[in-house]
Amino acid sequence: MGLELYTPPELATLAVTVLGGIDLDPAADTFGPATVPAVTVFTEAEDGLSRPWHGRVWLFPPATGNRAAWVQKALHEYRSGRASAVLLYSPFDARSPWWPHLFAEAAVCLLTGPLHALGENGQPIPRTRQGALLAYLGPDRGRFKTACAPLGSVLVAL
Repeated sequence: MGLELYTPPELATLAVTVLGGIDLDPAADTFGPATVPAVTVFTEAEDGLSRPWHGRVWLFPPATGNRAAWVQKALHEYRSGRASAVLLYSPFDARSPWWPHLFAEAAVCLLTGPLHALGENGQPIPRTRQGALLAYLGPDRGRFKTACAPLGSVLVAL
C-alpha cells in the first residue's frame, strides 16, 4: 500500500471559504479528528465513487486510488446538477490524462504556496517536485480567485 495523504486544516478552512460550507466529503479522511467540517462523509468503506453526490463538495482523492476516476466523477456530478459546486485538491502533472477534461470546465489554482498534505501520523508531508492544484467547479469563480490568489496562479479556461 502506498502513502496516504490527508486534508490539512488550512485547506479545510479554504474549502469552507470558497464553497460557503461543505455538504459532502466523498473521500473522507479516516485517521484522527476530522479536519473537514462536512455534513456528510463517505469513507473508503462507503465508496464515494459509487454513490451520488450532493451540494457543495470537497474532494481530496485518495493517493492510492484512481485519480482519473475521481475527477471524472466530480465532473459528472457537477454536470448533473447534483453537486452545486466542487473544490478538488490534487497533486498535479500536466501529462495526467484527466487534466484537459478538468481544465476545460474548472477554474484552477496551480499552488506555489506553503500548503502541505498530512501523512497518516497527522504530520505535514514535505512538498515534492510534483505540483499541486485546487480546481473549482461552481458558480462563484470570483470567490475562488480571491481566496486562492495568494496561494498560486489562478487559471480560467476561455
